[in-house]
Amino acid sequence: MPGGNSPKKPAYAHDTSTVLVNFYPAKGMSSPACTVFVAEQLEVGQHSREHEEQDMRRCQFSQADLENMIRVGTITDDSTIAAYMLYLLSGPKRILE
Repeated sequence: MPGGNSPKKPAYAHDTSTVLVNFYPAKGMSSPACTVFVAEQLEVGQHSREHEEQDMRRCQFSQADLENMIRVGTITDDSTIAAYMLYLLSGPKRILE
């Protein structure tokens, strides 16, 4: 990045990634788009977080747990739910591993 700044996001390594879909979560109200990627053979690497991000944590969930968290209202943001639904609809019966 310009000026020697590095991204302040968790570092992930993957064998392949493909764009699944681009969509607009709030079309008509705001213009930001959301791009959903599918990465395979994902491995978590080192992260570099800003001071305000020190309380962030990474968690892994099974597909059943993810669906239950959507069902009971633990996960409520539109982009996460839409991305997951679009992933399920993108091919033959999708099972997360």
